[in-house]
Amino acid sequence: MFRRNGLLQILSLVQAEARMAQNEIGFTICRAADGTLAAGPVREGTPTGVSFPISCPPKHRIEGLFHTHPGGSTALSSVDIQTALRTGARNMCVEVPETGEMKCYKVARRRR
Repeated sequence: MFRRNGLLQILSLVQAEARMAQNEIGFTICRAADGTLAAGPVREGTPTGVSFPISCPPKHRIEGLFHTHPGGSTALSSVDIQTALRTGARNMCVEVPETGEMKCYKVARRRR
């Protein structure tokens, strides 16, 4: 999955904003060939959802998706799982901004 320090560096970019927002915040987590992590565009949605571009900087690939669940839990919803499967994200991370609790899940691919 993620090297914890790399993910924490990305989250520090949006942590203060996410803690103050009452709306969901989300972005794509991207990985370069050398393992360096980067964030795609950060977007703020509504209290119950967020739409953001599934895009990465040049020479990066989609590694995962991150979003917040204000006032909720770190559990994935069925929409979260379907989004990860549809976009090809390997991981889905959710944070509850009020508590700072975060959980990342590996997304299982169905065998055909």
